[in-house]
Amino acid sequence: MRGTLAPTLEPGERIRAGALALAGPSPGLYVLASAPVVSIVVGVYQVRGGAPPGSGVRLWVPLACVAIVVLFYVGGLALFSRSYYVAVTDVRVLFVETTRFSLKPTGVAMSDPLRPGALAEARVGKRVGRLDYHRPDGTVVRLNVYRRWYPDVTAVREALERA
Repeated sequence: MRGTLAPTLEPGERIRAGALALAGPSPGLYVLASAPVVSIVVGVYQVRGGAPPGSGVRLWVPLACVAIVVLFYVGGLALFSRSYYVAVTDVRVLFVETTRFSLKPTGVAMSDPLRPGALAEARVGKRVGRLDYHRPDGTVVRLNVYRRWYPDVTAVREALERA
């Protein structure tokens, strides 16, 4: 990622911290959105009489439910989230947009001056953490971070707090 950022950096500017994050709603929301559809599938199965006595459990119902949850999760990520590599330099905060699934950088999407108060909120959960970043124009960018990026996000949070 540093190679992609090298042409955009000013002379003498260096990257202090960086992490991969998703901008958009919480990824858990996509799983919750699949609940009504899963309920309908299970309800239709029960209305049709379920499995006949002695036949055991039908495998298609749990497989269909898992497939629905996976489709909602992947579809939600593809449609409603954008992945960014957030880099904090000595003077700026850079958001490098990446491709949806391969995470290859496509270019700098946003560049803001480093300033105090840019970090509104930082929470770390069991699987997904959250950073709320205030842009200079007043908009708030919600960044969701997966557990494997927690050490990098901690460095980004500390760099933003030290601004």
